[in-house]
Order: sequence, then structure tokens, then C-alpha cells
Amino acid sequence: EERDESWMQQQDVDGVTALHLACENGHVNVVQWLVQEKGLKDSVCNNSGQTAFMSTWPKQHQEILQILYDADPKEKQRDLEKLDPEGEQKKKEEQVEEARCQADAILEEIEKEMISGKQLRHEMEEARESMQLLSTSVVDKTVEIRKQFAVVQPALTRAKVAVTAIPDSDPCGCPRPPPDSIRHVVDAVMQLMGHCNRDWPSQRRFLQQRGCGRKIAEFAPGDISPEAADSVRELVQSHSHTAFDCTVMAKVSKVSVPLIQWVHAMLDFQKVHQKVGPLECEVRHLEEKVAKLGEACENATKQRAKCENMVKELKKQFKECTQGGDKSRLDAQKAEARARLMHQLMGTSRLPPLAAC
Repeated sequence: EERDESWMQQQDVDGVTALHLACENGHVNVVQWLVQEKGLKDSVCNNSGQTAFMSTWPKQHQEILQILYDADPKEKQRDLEKLDPEGEQKKKEEQVEEARCQADAILEEIEKEMISGKQLRHEMEEARESMQLLSTSVVDKTVEIRKQFAVVQPALTRAKVAVTAIPDSDPCGCPRPPPDSIRHVVDAVMQLMGHCNRDWPSQRRFLQQRGCGRKIAEFAPGDISPEAADSVRELVQSHSHTAFDCTVMAKVSKVSVPLIQWVHAMLDFQKVHQKVGPLECEVRHLEEKVAKLGEACENATKQRAKCENMVKELKKQFKECTQGGDKSRLDAQKAEARARLMHQLMGTSRLPPLAAC
């Protein structure tokens, strides 16, 4: 009684037959029995369009592949053409080369970024050293300026207080017309404040204006022109023992004494101001340089942080790339083994065992 052997060609939902299962799971004896004893042909394809030979090919069951190939060499050659092991090998080798090129490019970028980071670090160190030197210079020069102003400031402050206390009515406290000594004092005050017309009527109007003492006290020493200061110094020197001697002028007009004190104090302050003017300009210049260096240092710090983050990201990419390269290399070795197996299948009926991939 003959048994029903139709099950041998039956397929499951994935189109897989008994021969597919036996081949894929490495059951050599079952494959031999089905192919050699039962004469089963490997012609049925699964849902992926693969015969048992094709679905077993990636697993490299050499003995099983040999059995299937020997059973029908022509058919299996067609299967091999579809599998295209040599094309697969070439593709994998291209992937390996691509991964290698990517890794080389990433390494080059890492090297560039590290060099850039080193340069930025050097620039930051130089900027900080320059900032420290400039800051020290600014402090030293500022202290020097303050010391020089500290010498003349108290006298100027006292003179301003005294001038502010001068009453608005008849400020000179003298009969008309006033003595030349008083006119010399008023002339000096008006010259320092930048008045061009200084005849007696102009002097009188100047002194009798409301809040005259306060306006004189509020006048900034820095607004005195060098020409006016030189002219007043000559005037003071010419009348140093008369008009600009407080002891002498106190007998003529006590109200003129604060004005004389103010003139002397303003001349002393202007002299110091003229002397420290270049120092103040230098300090401002140094402060600007310090600010620019600070900004450059801040930018360099941000750039360095950006550079470090980029290096970190590139190292991560390099790791992923090398891991992908290792996988591609392994796949290429497997593809090479499959291509070698194809040539062995087509060239001999029995093959020497392949080296493990």
C-alpha cells in the first residue's frame, strides 16, 4: 500500500515546505532522504520567491547546499545567478570602503577641531594675561591721578563754599568805580570762565547777576582753556603782592577774598588736570582695550566650548562609523565566503570545508 507523500510539497502560510525547513535548520539526513531517496526537486518557492537552496544560502550549510546543487546543477546555477554572490561581495566591499572613508574623514575633522581648540586655548591664555597686565596698569594710573587731584581738591572745595556764600547785592563791597585790584580779580574770574568782554560794565553785570557766586562755584575746572589759564597766571604773577594777595585785599574788600582763593584753586586744579589729562586718556584707552579683550576672551570661551562639543560629537560618530565598518567588514567576509562557495559548487561535486567567517 502506497503512502500519501503529497505532504512533501505542502506549504505553510509563508510558503515554506518541508525541504525549506530541513535545509534552514541544518538537518543533513532529512535533506538527503528527501532529495536523494524520495527524488524531491527543489523547485517550490516560498512567499519571498526563494527555493530551499536560496533560503539556505545565507546560512552557508555547505553539505546541504552541495546535496541540492548536485541534484540539479542547472537549476541551482539559475538560483545562484539570482543570489549574485559576487555582486553581493562587491557591494559589501564598497560598504567597507565607504565606512573607512567616513572614519578617515571624521578623524581628520577631529584633528582639525582639536588643533582649533588648542589655538583657542592659547589665545584665551594670552588674552587673560594681557587683561591682567592692563588692569594692573589701569589701577596704578588711576591711583596716581587720584593722588594728584587729592592735593588740590580740598582748597578748591573750600573756595567753592566761600564763593557760594557771596551775597548777590553789591558783590564787591566797594565804592564806584572800584580800585584796579578788584577789577583784576574779577577779570581773572571772568577769563577763567571764558568771558571775552571784561570791561567794568560787563564785570558789574556779571557780579550783580542773581546767583553769581553759585555759578562761579559750579564752573568745572576741566572747562578752562589752556590759553585762559596761561593769561590768568600772567595776571596773577604781575599782581601777586597786591590784587591776588588775600591779606592785602581783605583790607580793600573782604568779599574779594573768596574770589582770589577760587582763582588760585582753579589754576592749581587746572594745572593738575592738564598734567593728568594724558593719563586719563591712557586710562580710558586701557579700559577700552580691557573691555575688548574681555569680549574676545568670552567669545573664545564660547568657541572653545563649541569646539569641545563638536569633538565629542565627532568621536561619537567615529565610534558608530567604526562599529558599522566592523559589521560591514564581517558582512564582506561572509559575502566573499559565499562567492567562493558558489565557485566551488560549480566546479566540483565535493568541496573542502570553508574557513569560519
